Amino acid sequence: MNSEDYDYESRQRGKKLKVECPECGKQKNHVVLECVERRGREIVGSHDFDDIAVDWRVEHQIIQCGGCDTVSFRQVRWCSEYVQQISEDEWDSGEEVTLYPRRSSETRQEKSFYVLPHTVGRIYRETISCFNNGDFTLCAAGLRALIEGVCADRGVKDGPVTTPKGIRRKTTLEGKISGLREAGFISAGEEEALHEHRFLGNSAVHELHLPKLKELSVAIDLAEQFLSGAYDRPQMTKELKTSREKAAASKKKAQSRKQP
Repeated sequence: MNSEDYDYESRQRGKKLKVECPECGKQKNHVVLECVERRGREIVGSHDFDDIAVDWRVEHQIIQCGGCDTVSFRQVRWCSEYVQQISEDEWDSGEEVTLYPRRSSETRQEKSFYVLPHTVGRIYRETISCFNNGDFTLCAAGLRALIEGVCADRGVKDGPVTTPKGIRRKTTLEGKISGLREAGFISAGEEEALHEHRFLGNSAVHELHLPKLKELSVAIDLAEQFLSGAYDRPQMTKELKTSREKAAASKKKAQSRKQP
């Protein structure tokens, strides 16, 4: 590292940037904690005895949100080949900025659930990661797998499905969703929503259809509401009931002590 690189990196430390925060979910002031820069020049040819060169620079920054103190990573890449004139008075700087974890106005934060089985939670996190990375086909497949995970957790292996030959029990995902309803784990509205997830996943996996960001975002909203209702609400209700019963028992015990 030469002194010029070191001076540049030193000047970057403490610099304030306006960056999307992965925790706050919106643009926040960030400060550069550490910076490492690498730059170079590649000779790609010559013209009239002069070398034709491509200059490049990569800057790695550790940044911290001024609101919630979350630490993340910012990479700035520049190449002279990327610099181009957009209009008569405007030029593209040639810089490409990437944030890790990836986030933008279109990415989603993972929802914090009160209680969630390990396998179901893992599939959910992987599904959100696929969405944020633009892997929409895999995201749709993840939503489908999420339903499979819930069925496995609930011990539902089949269910009634209407066929041209009448109602038959099937071990397909369609049957398992109906089995969830049959066992009383979900309502009719939730069953309909899960079937829509199934259709979305089938279209992506079997027909190689690329889902749109908007429909995936809506599907994730439905999935999060379903998971919250299936796991969080019963647990929170149970704990609230237990707390109420303990309070009532303590009150009754205290009253009995006062009686002669």
